[in-house]
Amino acid sequence: MNELERLVELSEFNLDYTALDSELDDLTGLAAQICGARMSLVNLIDRYTQWTVSGYGSDIGQTRREDSACQYTIEKDTPLELKSLREDARFKDKDYVCSGPELNYYYGVPLKTKKGARIGALCVLDKFDLELNDEQTQLLEKVSHMVVRRLESIKRIHLLEEQLNEAVKSKRKVGHDVRGPVGGILGLVDLLKNDFKERGLSEFDEMLTLIENSGQGVLELADSILTKEGRSTTEYTCQILAEKLEQLYAPQALSKKVNLAVEAHDESKSPAHFPPKALLQIGGNLINNAIKFTPEGGSVTVRISMKEDEDAGAEHLIIEVDDNGVGMSDDRIAEIMQGRAESALGTVGERGFGLGLPLVRQLVEKEKGHLVLKSKEGEGCHFTVQMPI
Repeated sequence: MNELERLVELSEFNLDYTALDSELDDLTGLAAQICGARMSLVNLIDRYTQWTVSGYGSDIGQTRREDSACQYTIEKDTPLELKSLREDARFKDKDYVCSGPELNYYYGVPLKTKKGARIGALCVLDKFDLELNDEQTQLLEKVSHMVVRRLESIKRIHLLEEQLNEAVKSKRKVGHDVRGPVGGILGLVDLLKNDFKERGLSEFDEMLTLIENSGQGVLELADSILTKEGRSTTEYTCQILAEKLEQLYAPQALSKKVNLAVEAHDESKSPAHFPPKALLQIGGNLINNAIKFTPEGGSVTVRISMKEDEDAGAEHLIIEVDDNGVGMSDDRIAEIMQGRAESALGTVGERGFGLGLPLVRQLVEKEKGHLVLKSKEGEGCHFTVQMPI
């Protein structure tokens, strides 16, 4: 499985990285107990970032992928043991080794999905060599399988919630679609009743009264369907999505001294609710890209809004990401959108993997949306994503 396929598999879990600690803290605690380790982490790795979604003995939230040890663990199906981080040129200058927790020992097990994607790692770390025996390493691998099963269960729950929400929406739409025609029929019946009464056709009047009563019952049923609440607890609004994205990516912007502003605009009387789908992955990759190519002191602005398509009778979610970074040429845009571009270093040498924008395009197209990129060299970039909800 190549890197793009791995990232797509991770995105399909549709995880909120800020809300997983309570779901997994028992397993990270168990891993630390098995090994007698000072620290145990569950790390999920996307294009740029290692997200610590659960930690025992640590409050780490995120780390640059290029600074992590788990980036090497996910390269193979087998566990990775590093006896001395202090003597390893890749890690000896990292903050978590030379200061802070002063970690020296690392043992990581890849988190492998049923499709074979290594989406992250379960690892234990300590200041001292743990000298793990075979029983401990085997138990640690079993815990890693439990982590993946837990994540897949969360994924299935999200899918079931979305399916339930779609079923409720379909029911509400049926109620809406039925109400108009039935109202029209009742109006027509009323006209016919008056016409028949003028002619004294009592028999037809009785039949039409029965039709009227039946139609009124259907109308009341449709009204009942339309007034019932049918929203999933996992639904987002523009404001919720904006808050999630800002919460996730403000630390990266702050560390680079880039001003990140995330705005939500929904002018409707009742804020629109929509399923999360892959919105955190789509918005996050665009924000990541913007921060990467915006210099210190620059700005990244994100606007999330709703647009009504009156002709189609549907609403669309709009995600716009603007930056005043280095921008790109038309040729570079074409290469990126077609997945042919080589990775470029960020404004302070951040490493990339050349997959972020093609991944966004793939996720957006999967949801039947559109991605538009406008840019000029030296003038920054403007991304627009439009998706039906």
